[in-house]
Amino acid sequence: MCSSIQHAQAFAAVTGLSGLALLGLGANPLTAALGGLNLVLYTCMYTPMKRRSIANTWVGSVVGGIPPLMGWAACTGQLSHGALLLGGILYAWQFPHFNALSWNLRKDYDKAGYKMMAISHPGK
Repeated sequence: MCSSIQHAQAFAAVTGLSGLALLGLGANPLTAALGGLNLVLYTCMYTPMKRRSIANTWVGSVVGGIPPLMGWAACTGQLSHGALLLGGILYAWQFPHFNALSWNLRKDYDKAGYKMMAISHPGK
């Protein structure tokens, strides 16, 4: 009998791979590759880092900056300066956005053992 964790892992694998296949077939391989990179960054780096270091926010900001690159790649089939500019703007926006949101949730993050600037550097 499968556990809930095994069901969740299977669901994540099927939906993740299906989504990447759809991006590759419906848009192009570059868009699918960026989507795959985002899946790996989110699941293998950002999420585990939440309990280890406030640097998780920097990785999470990269994850937040990739979707405009994917949109650009889906429309043009390539990345150019405009795509990097859009991605950079969204990357930079993630910091004030997330830090403002995390401020109100800092007690919950602390209880969960998450390392966030709102907990470790509340005056900044």
